[in-house]
Amino acid sequence: MKRGGTEREIVVVFFYETIFEREKNMRKTLRQLLQEDDRCVFAPCVYDCSSARAMEMAGYEALMFSSGEYSLAGAGVVDYGFSGLSDLEWMVGRITATCSLPLAVDIE
Repeated sequence: MKRGGTEREIVVVFFYETIFEREKNMRKTLRQLLQEDDRCVFAPCVYDCSSARAMEMAGYEALMFSSGEYSLAGAGVVDYGFSGLSDLEWMVGRITATCSLPLAVDIE
């Protein structure tokens, strides 16, 4: 399985993919989290992959994506419909591909 890089690069990529796949297999749904205990699940708002990974590393169990947060982070303006649905869908897809936590999505 050579990818055109050095042997060291291949080992690093393989290690990352192994860890990433393990995290994906351990993913719980929001429904599972809510049914496990009689408690609230705090889900901080994220707007990109790095904020989602940071919240995952901080120990949160679920995340919330807000189109308003995405608009503020991406364009620096309040969300008045400037972000198109395809842009929002792309970012939600990227977040779910790089983070193993359940993601609730709020898009107007």
